Amino acid sequence: MEITTLKQLRLQSNTKQEVIALTMNVSKSAVSKIESKKMTSLPIDKLGKYIESVRGQIKVDITLPNGESVTI
Repeated sequence: MEITTLKQLRLQSNTKQEVIALTMNVSKSAVSKIESKKMTSLPIDKLGKYIESVRGQIKVDITLPNGESVTI
């Protein structure tokens, strides 16, 4: 199964919205709103906190104009 939404990611990790809300220090309704958005439309810091809440890890690969890659 390809995961395309944050809700799918949460369900796959068997994590409840309440746990994510506590970890992110937001309300359960805020988690619901976050899950309704596309992953690509979220600020990277918020996406990172969500991913960490489901015991995941986010990696960002940047390709510079000269072709050099940087991973953060």
